[in-house]
This record gives sequence, C-alpha cells and structure tokens, in this order.
Amino acid sequence: MLLDTARYDYQVEFSRKFHYLFLDKVQWPQGVADTHKVVQCDATISSEGKFTDVRITGSGGEAFDAEVQRVLKEFPPILPAWKDGQPAASACKLTLVFDKAEWEKHEADEKVEQEMIDSGKLRIHPFENPEFPGGIEALKKFMYSSFDANMPKGSVIYTFSIGTDGKMSNIECVRSPETYTEAQLQQVHDVMDRMSKEIRWTPGKEYGAYQEIKYSLPFRFK
Repeated sequence: MLLDTARYDYQVEFSRKFHYLFLDKVQWPQGVADTHKVVQCDATISSEGKFTDVRITGSGGEAFDAEVQRVLKEFPPILPAWKDGQPAASACKLTLVFDKAEWEKHEADEKVEQEMIDSGKLRIHPFENPEFPGGIEALKKFMYSSFDANMPKGSVIYTFSIGTDGKMSNIECVRSPETYTEAQLQQVHDVMDRMSKEIRWTPGKEYGAYQEIKYSLPFRFK
C-alpha cells in the first residue's frame, strides 16, 4: 500500500505513518484473484483527527473499495489541521495501492515480531511521551528566551494536558518560590500562555494511538 497525497505542514510524517497503519489494518479481500489494485478517494479529516465523508473517486473494484471504507472508518485519530490556533477540519485526497506481495511481507514481519515479543526476545515500549516541535533543545530555547538575567534562583512548575490534537489545556502552576514577586511569576505565566497559543505538540501515544497525556514542565532558574 502506498499513499500519494499532499504533504501537510502540520504533520510532516503523515505519509509514512499512514502507510504503516494502513498496512497493519488492511485485510486482503477474500475470493479475489487480483494482486494489484488502486483505489482513489477524497475524504475529510475532522477536527478530532478522524476520517469522515470518504468518497471513492477511482474504483478498484467493489471488494477493495469496501475495504478502504472500512479501514478509514476504523482508523485511529491523526493530527488534524490547525486554523487560528484551533484544530480544524481539512480535505485530503488519497491514492491507495493494494499490492499483495507487500501486504504478505508486512503480515509475515508482524508475525515474527509478535513471536519475539511473546518469547521475551523483544520488548516494546507501549507509551510515547508528547514531544515539543524540534525536541527538548527547542523547548528549552522557547522556555527561557523571554527572561532577563535577573530572575532569582528557584523552580516554577506547571502541569497541563496535551490532547490528541497537540493542543495544551488545563494549565496550572503547582509550585513557585515564596520569594518570587507577582511580576516575576507573571513572566513565567506569559511564557506558558504564549506556548499554549503558538505551539502544537506531537501528542503522546499508547500502543500507537494518540492519547491525552498530563505533562509536567519545570522552569529552573539558577
């Protein structure tokens, strides 16, 4: 299965991840002699990251068309588009190439991996933490770029949730030094407020599916 679609700046790995998950969820139609078929469709990615309004525009035959509809309906949420700082619905075009040799290889690889997991020879990490765009160094740069050198020593800790759309919510300051003035605490709060409005995280995952995860972020001043 291959994906031919526009690349979205809000999800740079869309094609690679979609390709793997589609392979993982496809069931090869029974009783068909074809080993290579193409299905084209238009769809909407909702603000919740789900495929909706799937419309077949280039049929690969009834069995393959039905399989595309089934898989996209059951597909786990992906990152939706953003507009004005909020998740928004967007249109996409998909060209899905069913290749039986590729599908059979994927099935065989998955079987071997599962056998290794069952035998204890391979360990998987079911949870993936949320990630700031650009990684930890980019996060530190964003956090500390707005402060002057006069911030007193101490730690200010915030907790917040990162939703399946990558948006921050439930932001709360859970610890701050008693010696900090309101103006100094306001500087930290302003950074968190700007982060919540400007930044879209890659959400955390559980067994490959996006999940809302609570996150703790400490500001440490030395």
